[in-house]
This record gives sequence, structure tokens and C-alpha cells, in this order.
Amino acid sequence: AFTEEELERAAMHATIDKYGAGGVVYRCGDQPMAFYAIAYGEVQRDYLDGSPARAIPMGAYFGEMGVLLPRTPNLATVTCTADCTLLTISNVDWPKVVPPAGKTPTEKRLEELRRLAPLGRPEGSESDPPSPMWRSAARAAEPPRDLNFALQVNLLLRIKRDEVPLDAL
Repeated sequence: AFTEEELERAAMHATIDKYGAGGVVYRCGDQPMAFYAIAYGEVQRDYLDGSPARAIPMGAYFGEMGVLLPRTPNLATVTCTADCTLLTISNVDWPKVVPPAGKTPTEKRLEELRRLAPLGRPEGSESDPPSPMWRSAARAAEPPRDLNFALQVNLLLRIKRDEVPLDAL
């Protein structure tokens, strides 16, 4: 879970992006640009391998592999199935939100992955990416599940309330 300090930094660096129904957030093979939390709406993740599309509901997130492994191209195309409002933290701003600890780059990425594993992803969730690294890191971590991602998005919205009126969402 994010610390209170990290949530405050996330609110400072997050932008609010709106997409209409059918809008493409990113395409499979593109370079990853950001981490996204769904404040409103729903998106669909389509993999190139032809596996079934997966819906990602409001309160969940996607794009985490892009901030954790920025040189890895996007593994799916993400499209809005309805009008969406996304909280976006760019790859450039991610280290300002979650500063790296004094560990190796691989350890840092796995630690970030483990911290994100419980957020907005209920056990047995169909929205997990097919990456074996994701699954093994999530299983190995078993971090506490006291804060869920929906509460964190809610807190970010409250923090940003001064900058963006809630009726604009």
C-alpha cells in the first residue's frame, strides 16, 4: 500500500485525463508512458495473442508494468468502453511519487510490483496481466491488504479537489 507521503506526492504529480467511449489509452507494442488509475468509467484490455479481452472497472488501475519496466513495450491495447476519467502518473513522475530505495534496479522494480500487487486486484481477479513475473512477484510478496486501491483513488481525488472541481469528473 502507498504511504500517506506517497499519496500526497501522487496527488501533486497526477494529472486527470478524460477519454470518450472508444478512446484508445495505449496500443500493444507502444512504449509505456504512465500508470493509470480509473477514477470514472471502465476500460478494456485486449492482448495481441487473441486471449479474451478483460474489463478493468472503476477503482482499478493499469499500466503498472510500464512504470516498473519502462523499456518493455505495452503488452496490450487499452480502450475505454465508456467515457473515462483517469488519474495518470507519467513514467517521468513515478520515481518522484515512489522514490527508489537503496537496492538494485531489479529489487526496486520487484518491490514496487509487490506493493502494487494487492491494489485493486481481488484474489482470482481476471484483470491480472498474463506475465509470469507479475504472478510470481505477487505471490512472493503477500503484503498486507489493509488499504485498497479504491480508497487511494478516493483520497487522490479529495486532495486534488482544490485544483479540479469534482463535477468536472
